[in-house]
Amino acid sequence: MRYLFIFCFLWLIAYGKAQTPSFEPWEKLVPSAYIPAEVKTYASNNNMDIVQFRGKYYMAFRTARVHFPTGRCILHILSSDSLPYWKLEKSIQTGFDLREPRFAQFNNQLFLVWFEGGNNMFKFQPRHIFSMSTSGNGWTLPADLHLDGYVPWRLRERNDTLYMSVYDGRGLYKANHSPGICLFYSEDGFQWKRLGKQSLYQEHFMEEAEFIFKYDGSLLGSIRMEGAGSLICKAPADSLFCWNCIKSRYKFDSSLMFEHRDKTYYISRRNLDGPCDKDPDGTDSRVNRGRDLVRYSITRKVTALFEFDEEKLALKHIKDFPSSGDNAYPAIVPIDKSEFLLLNYSSDITKKPKNWLRGQLGKTYIYQTRLHMDTSHESH
Repeated sequence: MRYLFIFCFLWLIAYGKAQTPSFEPWEKLVPSAYIPAEVKTYASNNNMDIVQFRGKYYMAFRTARVHFPTGRCILHILSSDSLPYWKLEKSIQTGFDLREPRFAQFNNQLFLVWFEGGNNMFKFQPRHIFSMSTSGNGWTLPADLHLDGYVPWRLRERNDTLYMSVYDGRGLYKANHSPGICLFYSEDGFQWKRLGKQSLYQEHFMEEAEFIFKYDGSLLGSIRMEGAGSLICKAPADSLFCWNCIKSRYKFDSSLMFEHRDKTYYISRRNLDGPCDKDPDGTDSRVNRGRDLVRYSITRKVTALFEFDEEKLALKHIKDFPSSGDNAYPAIVPIDKSEFLLLNYSSDITKKPKNWLRGQLGKTYIYQTRLHMDTSHESH
């Protein structure tokens, strides 16, 4: 009996360690020798996505001289037959800012969606959402989706239908901003219709509506609230436009959700100063919101991994990743059953940590790591 107890104890220790996510040392991907010299990059490298399609990996990212809106911006699309080296597929430059590239596999094609913004660095001016596709041999020309003023955040497929979350970016930081978190759906990837007649959540200053479908067709998601924290949400399979949400005083920027086995995980920017909403009594006003946004801009952030608790509608912090200054907008793709290639942008992780605003004013790079979900690899 004693030996059985010892065996069970050792097994539990080993199993618990094996279930702790770990990652390999982070290394710089953009710029680096892993991408071809013809891929022109500038000081600000961010806004990326990655996917695997028909045996190849595809990556898209934004590069510009500054983090803020600029017409001198390039959106690069790269592919890889065997990691870690990449080749250039296509570069897009329109004289306007280009952001939020999102891949989606649908109808035996790979789609890429992004939005075109303005070229005034002091204004947020979303103009058009574009899409193009490939079957593996060349890309179609960009097509305007006629969703002017909206900003895409995530695309997911369910039951032969493609869904896209968007937010209304017109006047986002003004008092008269219209509530605009919506789900659109498409049966071909180019023609889109709005799901439901109203916005998912009727409050102002909302953006970055992340979501994922569970095995039963239900939805888990989150909404970022400028200066007021976040909403952690879920919706039943038969009413995807009815999001039930619980407010968190913590603001989760650049959210990304993914599943592994029977758990849902969440990666986002984490504020080391604690809650974004500093009013524990829930008081929300324009003055309080503005004050909290200023404080939020001058505090430090890291990119972190969380576990999504769908019963409590809460996020459980697991660990932080090496990151500093301006960081996050993570992207992830599975390599095998328990290993993922994870991308994240950040200020230089080898130098002294910066606050968020200093990071936005300086250089940022795209880093990569192998994330192990079911192994005993040691974290670095």
